[in-house]
Amino acid sequence: MAKRITSADVIAINSSTDMIKIINQISEQIPELGFLVASPVKDISFKTLVMTALPSAGFRAVNAGLDHTEAVFEAKQVDCQYLDASWTIDNAALKGIRNTAFVPALQRAHLLAAMKKWQRQIYDGVVSDTAGFPGYASLFPYKDSEGVVDAGGTSAGTGSSIYLVKTGEADVSVPWGMDGSITQSDVIDCLLYDDAGKSYHGKAQEVAGYAGLQLTNRTSLLRVANVTEDVSHGCTDSLLSKATVLFRKRYGVMPDGIFMSYRSWQQLHDSRVATSDSGKEADLPEGYQKVEIFPTLGITDTETLLGATPQG
Repeated sequence: MAKRITSADVIAINSSTDMIKIINQISEQIPELGFLVASPVKDISFKTLVMTALPSAGFRAVNAGLDHTEAVFEAKQVDCQYLDASWTIDNAALKGIRNTAFVPALQRAHLLAAMKKWQRQIYDGVVSDTAGFPGYASLFPYKDSEGVVDAGGTSAGTGSSIYLVKTGEADVSVPWGMDGSITQSDVIDCLLYDDAGKSYHGKAQEVAGYAGLQLTNRTSLLRVANVTEDVSHGCTDSLLSKATVLFRKRYGVMPDGIFMSYRSWQQLHDSRVATSDSGKEADLPEGYQKVEIFPTLGITDTETLLGATPQG
């Protein structure tokens, strides 16, 4: 199997050695960086074709025609949005500090914060940040939307989702604008201002890139919605079975990964019983039906519950 080209790989193409080191470090905390297929984009936007209806084909007898219908494609523009990890620091905070490596430390802290925002944006989209790109959730607005499995939870304020994902340039992928680079300016001395508008001397550096989200095939993604703290409405093997069967039925193959919140991961563990004679507790689940499970902080446990499609 060919190596999957991920965000960490793309960013490494045109970014500095410092940025590459930081991305590699924080990839351990953000599984989406090392999972989703990524590609560099020359500018910050591009158009792609999305298939919205399958073509028809079939057998025919000799000298007999066949009614064909064509696949329906829709041109979609994908926009990469500005992801800002810039930092500032008061010169007074640096007085007497022997460690001269404060710049890499600040870069890492701010880039990690930015990547956590990117991680959350993948799922919640503009609900998380209106300046960011649309996320998975916008494709599944109702519990009876196509591609949704309803876990049936009803406790407001405890909603969560599970996503089954097929990744690839023809499926779900991440475009990084400006050739995939995370740029960093020189560290400059400048005037900074507090909330009252009073100035003080400090240092600043711009650290930024352009990120987006591309979904070329709608069947590449499935959402399990309304996973809550309610009894019988958390994450279980039975719920994942329903989701996996529906994904396989719609797409024809298994997903590449299953993403869920840490609460859902714990619920799945707790739903399993010990099978050994010693009564040993079940291990934390690493996968389901050979599909890897990724617990992520990008999915919250406080989502608004999905209702049914409005009638009329």
